[in-house]
Amino acid sequence: ALPEVVPVAPLQVCDDDTDGFVGFPLNTQVSELVNGQTGIEVSFHETLTGADTDTAEIFDGYVNTTMDNQTVFVRLENTSTSCYNVTILGLEVLENPIANATTALEVCDDNNDGFATFDLSLRDTEVIGSQTGMTVSYHETQADADAGTSALGTNYTNTTAGSQGIFVRITNDATSCYAISGLPLQLIVNPIPSIITVTPYELCDDTNPGDEQELFDLPTKDAEILDAQVNVTVTYYENQTDADMGMNAITGLYANTSNPQPIVALLTNTITNCSSSTTFNLVVNPLPILVAPTALEVCDDGTPDGLTELDLSLKNTEITSNNPNYAVSYYETQADAESETSALPTLYTNTSNGQIIYVRVEAIDTGCYDTTTLELVVQ
Repeated sequence: ALPEVVPVAPLQVCDDDTDGFVGFPLNTQVSELVNGQTGIEVSFHETLTGADTDTAEIFDGYVNTTMDNQTVFVRLENTSTSCYNVTILGLEVLENPIANATTALEVCDDNNDGFATFDLSLRDTEVIGSQTGMTVSYHETQADADAGTSALGTNYTNTTAGSQGIFVRITNDATSCYAISGLPLQLIVNPIPSIITVTPYELCDDTNPGDEQELFDLPTKDAEILDAQVNVTVTYYENQTDADMGMNAITGLYANTSNPQPIVALLTNTITNCSSSTTFNLVVNPLPILVAPTALEVCDDGTPDGLTELDLSLKNTEITSNNPNYAVSYYETQADAESETSALPTLYTNTSNGQIIYVRVEAIDTGCYDTTTLELVVQ
């Protein structure tokens, strides 16, 4: 009797280089072709003539000669009787999906340890492009990606500090054909700007003394806050919520609303957009409390010209109410007193009788000052 032939499904192989030609593992179909029969020898041939004459045999790993699809002929021969039958086997080259190139996934390193959690699914759309019916998976090694094993979870924490490459696999749900990304997907943990302890921004209560409110030029703190960092900007906010939301940034001169008042400085890297924040105080320091002094009166010396040497320090206690935290200096003009230039010596000879000189009293700890006048009288 002739060997029995049964229809078999086409042998499908994924096209690993998208040229329409692949090597087919013909021997994998032998069991299905024999269908349980014994004493049957199977051979594969490109033509019906070759199958009938048992010539021009093709073997396992045969590469199709017709792009994408081809039919080959199968000879089933009874080894006892040499009777044979011929059937066909379809060869189909399945199109592989394309793993499109991905852009790096970047996150900010909130604790500066080089590790962060990445949402890998954010790159699914890039990998798939316009293809449909595809599944994307991510793997730590090329071997895992090729085998389709040990897929990473959607939320993945890098295992190499700073940056790490992982492998992307795209699989056609219908054919199981797959492709691996040509280049790994880069996971980058960007450092946040470094922060320092910022000194208070202190002004003296010069405008409307006593109201504890002044106009602060906040950008004058930029250099201190940046601490020589480059590609970083500083923005100021009244509170942390506004800083976190990036809303209601302070622009121009700012009048404090309390004393002291905390201000949030947000540092943002202009390349990575990573940010960090720090807080410092706005402080309005009071002016020294002065007592308007009585005239400094001394007797004329041996020359009755109304001019003599006076010890200006005799008035220090009266003017400062003996406050040890105040420094007192004397000047011939208000301008000199304001600019703290050309201070008079403690032992000073007046230039006219009834001369008015100017007194500058400065708080030693804050540098804030106020001025008053002192009359010099020679009796």
